[in-house]
Amino acid sequence: MPRYKSKINDYEIVWFDQGVIDHYNKHISKLIIDKFGKGPFDSFDTTNEILFFLNNGFIDQMKCFLASEKSLAFYQYVQILHDNSNEIVMADNFNEHFDQISSQQFALYRRILRFILEQSTYIELVFAESLEIAKKRVLNFLEELIHIGYRLFNISNLIASQQLIEDAVEIFFNHENLYIIDYKHHYNAIIDQINEETRSHLEKAVKDNKAGEDFADAMEKCFGISFRDINREVKAMHQNQIENDNEPYPCAGGFDLHSLIDNLSHNSNVSYEIAEKIISGLIISKRYSVFFSRKCLQSTIN
Repeated sequence: MPRYKSKINDYEIVWFDQGVIDHYNKHISKLIIDKFGKGPFDSFDTTNEILFFLNNGFIDQMKCFLASEKSLAFYQYVQILHDNSNEIVMADNFNEHFDQISSQQFALYRRILRFILEQSTYIELVFAESLEIAKKRVLNFLEELIHIGYRLFNISNLIASQQLIEDAVEIFFNHENLYIIDYKHHYNAIIDQINEETRSHLEKAVKDNKAGEDFADAMEKCFGISFRDINREVKAMHQNQIENDNEPYPCAGGFDLHSLIDNLSHNSNVSYEIAEKIISGLIISKRYSVFFSRKCLQSTIN
């Protein structure tokens, strides 16, 4: 149950261990054998069918896992983990915090957390426990969820490779009847070379040091309101939660968005409609989220 602590502050990441990997390898291998046999899988169409079988299976499992978890505190914890990851990216110091996973794995980890948060907008959440209780309860669950997301991204990449380089992927079983997916023939060397050429892009996030300043200037020019005004109102609502000892602080789900918009409008001298438009663009909501299966397809294409 890996929950890794930062070497320099209180940040943490949740990852999966070898036990989870071994369990899924055995389970998936049995599913493939039961449906398709042990091969050999020589045709492009059969390989494609197996890849999409795995892809759809992981999507269904992710959806079922998330549908079963309605605790607001769980998603609050995921939000905190995602916020921590954002701060690490902005500081560009991942290796100072963690050495248990690679920077490429960390990039996928961040995307999986974001997916989980987006899909929470389709679930009717309930406040049934504190954050600290949820963090202890959901560790195994979150570890498995992240592992499913990680496999799903890998399968999506294999599907993309299979389409871009026709019949580049092969599927076979080892002497323990465990499935192996690899690139055929000389394609491994090509993929390795591509990965080596693009390694710096995978290891480092693209960051514009003036992005925050430029965004704030553009917002003030467009809406007549500064980013500082928004920070002020959000901090005021957080402070109100603290002073009244209200859960679920610091989760945005505990906010009265109407009051936030109303306060922003009144204290910044802009219309309610403008304040509502700004806040709506800064939150994760069902209106602006894509359901998981479509999101995965977009990731494969892009």
